[in-house]
Amino acid sequence: MESADLSIDELLALGGDPIATPERFSEMMGKTIKAVSHDMDRGLIPYIQLKQAGKRYVNMVKFRQQLLSMQSSGVLR
Repeated sequence: MESADLSIDELLALGGDPIATPERFSEMMGKTIKAVSHDMDRGLIPYIQLKQAGKRYVNMVKFRQQLLSMQSSGVLR
């Protein structure tokens, strides 16, 4: 299922954990891992990195907050 096919409620319900690996996030969003990594590099997907040069994790809490903000501003319906 592509992320464009998901409703805002479905997007908000994705993964109840506060963080997700880029691999897991790519599965949830129907994107490649490379696309997710690129979007993280560009600042489109919020992430945390627990140590310098360590593995990055998608910050699902901030991702959900961004979705809610986009919904309230009318960008997402």
